[in-house]
Amino acid sequence: MSKSHPFREGNGRTRREFIRTLAIKERIELHLNPPNNKDIYERYIYGAISGNMELLAALILGI
Repeated sequence: MSKSHPFREGNGRTRREFIRTLAIKERIELHLNPPNNKDIYERYIYGAISGNMELLAALILGI
């Protein structure tokens, strides 16, 4: 029997919503998946998967 997560990609969506909520609280407009810049999304995914908080912080502050 597989021990996979019951909701495919649920953790990623939850993480993005959590970060978005924090940004709103701090009055920061945050677009982690802009339609015209795939690079931002790819850097976000890499930082989130690797747990690279410095990369995520730089990305968020840069956008």
